[in-house]
Amino acid sequence: MVASTAETVSRTISSLRRRGFVETGRQWIRVSDRAGLEQLAEGSDSD
Repeated sequence: MVASTAETVSRTISSLRRRGFVETGRQWIRVSDRAGLEQLAEGSDSD
C-alpha cells in the first residue's frame, strides 16, 4: 500500500486518462491500454 493524498491520486488518474491509458466514470476506472500501462510501469514510455 502507498500513502497518497486524494489530490495526488486524482492528478495521476487524470493524467492517465488524458494519455489514453484509462477511462473513468463515477466510481469506476477501466484500463483501456494495458500494453501502454505496462510500458509506463517499466519506464519505457517516451512521454
